[in-house]
Amino acid sequence: MTMKGRLLFKTTEIQPEYVAETMGSVSIQGKELAMTTAERLMNEGHMRGRMEGRMEGRVEGRVEGRMEGVYNEKYQIIMELRSFNMKPEEIAKITRLTPEKVKAVLAAGDKGLDLLLSTYTLRGDS
Repeated sequence: MTMKGRLLFKTTEIQPEYVAETMGSVSIQGKELAMTTAERLMNEGHMRGRMEGRMEGRVEGRVEGRMEGVYNEKYQIIMELRSFNMKPEEIAKITRLTPEKVKAVLAAGDKGLDLLLSTYTLRGDS
C-alpha cells in the first residue's frame, strides 16, 4: 500500500464523497476502494458511538439507582422518626433535608417517596 493509501486508510475526518471523487479520478478500482474504505470508517464511527452511548447509559443508570436507594432510605427514616412523634424540624436535621421538604413528604404519605424522587430528577436535569 502506498503512503497516500495509508494516510487515506487512517483518516476519519474526510468526507466519503470527497474520497470517492478523488480516487475515482485515478481509476474505477480506486473509486471502489475509496467507497469501501469510507463505508468501513463510517461503520466504525457508528459502532464507536453506540458503544459510548451504552457506557454512558449504564453509568447514568447506576447513578440513578443509587440515588433512588438514598431517597428511599431517607423516606423510610422520615416515616420511622415520625412514628416516634419527632417534629419535622428535627427530622430535617437528621435526614439533611429542609423542614419544608420533610413536611411535604409527611403530607404526601404513601406518595412521599415519589416526591423525594421527583426532587432528585429535577436537580439531575438542570
